[in-house]
Amino acid sequence: LDELEAGGMSLSQVRVVIAAGGHEPASDEENLLKIGKESAARVAWELHDPDGDLVYGGESPSGIPLHINRTVMDADLKIGIGGITPHDSAGFSGGSKILVPGVAGTQSARYLHDLLKGARHRGGSIDNDFRRELDIITGRLGLNFIVNVILNHQRRVAHLFAGDRVLA
Repeated sequence: LDELEAGGMSLSQVRVVIAAGGHEPASDEENLLKIGKESAARVAWELHDPDGDLVYGGESPSGIPLHINRTVMDADLKIGIGGITPHDSAGFSGGSKILVPGVAGTQSARYLHDLLKGARHRGGSIDNDFRRELDIITGRLGLNFIVNVILNHQRRVAHLFAGDRVLA
């Protein structure tokens, strides 16, 4: 937030959208832990509702209709912040998953998970149809920057990657 402010952006222009995908919504207390109490006091924030206010974002390369959170799609600058953990379909979470399915509608997320071939097991290769499709979609929809962390066994940051959604 300090970097955005130093670059001339008013924090009144910033809105944090918690990309819960289709997972059970976290409590406000849990969400404040993700955002940080100081940050939450400085900017507006909301929890993504996969059945809420969505806009049509076109079709994926395989023809899946994409319905995406309106707040995110209306943003001029989209920055994703998340973690990298083993994932059944994508090989690993992180990167493009923060946008799709992170802030996608329920139907779009289900189609993506059900119709595309992914990794065969958690922590498998990221060289799979599911991950390739997500990377193309987020390129089209405009995920500008990503910050991914890897936590150690004590849930402390072991490594941080930032930059391009695929490379980081």
